[in-house]
Amino acid sequence: NNRMRYVGPMARCPEDLELVLPYLSGPDGVDPLAVLPPYRASSSREVSLKALRAAFYTDDEVGGADADTQATVRNAAELLRGVVGSLNEDRPACLKDAFEVWMRVVARDGGECWVWPGMTKELAWFVEQARPYRADAPSEVSERIVGWDKFSSQVLAFFAKYDVCL
Repeated sequence: NNRMRYVGPMARCPEDLELVLPYLSGPDGVDPLAVLPPYRASSSREVSLKALRAAFYTDDEVGGADADTQATVRNAAELLRGVVGSLNEDRPACLKDAFEVWMRVVARDGGECWVWPGMTKELAWFVEQARPYRADAPSEVSERIVGWDKFSSQVLAFFAKYDVCL
């Protein structure tokens, strides 16, 4: 179970998202890769549902969701059918590469920076996964960062096609 695959935010209703979206959108001064989304402060009541382009997927080709989660996503998608402008079962083609691309960037020291005497069993698992990703040559590190940028561009291109993704 990889706890580092979180996507969000999740909310029970659009009004809840309206409360947090201004704090979540745009750069935070910490993440150098933050994207400036076209955030417009408007009420969810002003959004035309028929204009929304929606996508959903239940299989990321990596670890996948359990049957209950898959059924929940499919049911939520069916509730959107006929309500939104378009609904497609679609996912970024590069999702299957996410863990590999991420590990090549963050584990270039082979996980050594995370080793400490009292580390949890989850962190110990991560360090073991990181060992094969050690990169010693500066050119290899640069290549990995370019790979991350390419992956990020592919994900952003996917999300540019949709307003909503389940």
